[in-house]
Amino acid sequence: MEKFRAFWIFSYLCQGMNFKDIAGIRWPDIDGSTLSFMRQKTKNKNKAHQKKVVVQLEQAVLDIIDKWGQMDTKPDGYVFPFFTEGMTEERKRAVCKQQIKNINKWIKKIAKLIEFDVVPTFMYARHSYATILRNTRVSVDFISQALGHSTLDTTQNYLDSFEANKVREYNSRLLDMGYKSKLNVCHKAGQVKTLRAISQNT
Repeated sequence: MEKFRAFWIFSYLCQGMNFKDIAGIRWPDIDGSTLSFMRQKTKNKNKAHQKKVVVQLEQAVLDIIDKWGQMDTKPDGYVFPFFTEGMTEERKRAVCKQQIKNINKWIKKIAKLIEFDVVPTFMYARHSYATILRNTRVSVDFISQALGHSTLDTTQNYLDSFEANKVREYNSRLLDMGYKSKLNVCHKAGQVKTLRAISQNT
């Protein structure tokens, strides 16, 4: 649980870094408290517009590296023990898929233990990073750079997709009998009056 929680936190504090990028970090990518990397997803696309993503590492991230990193590897080796030299892209994809599955399994258990009413997945780390920045009025320019997107349109579409998902979630509550049962509504003079609001626990 501690291990897979750590990699969820790592992603969140490293600007929503996806798992393949985390697994692909090599020791030369880290300079003191700064991590610089090219996103695996886009490194073979739009080469004219590619820039390295730069992350300022918080102490919590450095602690994760200290605990779960491979300190005894060669200087240019992988930081974390997920990829090996000569591993094929197909094998890397399989490793990432399994590790994300493990993270989701344990994050779900953590959510249940703390009675969290949402079941987060590994992708929630990236989504949370982006939406929290947006909700605190950080510019789309900065969010785009932090996420490693090649264009502002990509970032805006990314943020808009979260908003659309949230609208769908809220609208689904209109037909949720659990919510309806918490409302006591009467009709008077053609108006609907709410006599009891949704409980504070909702």
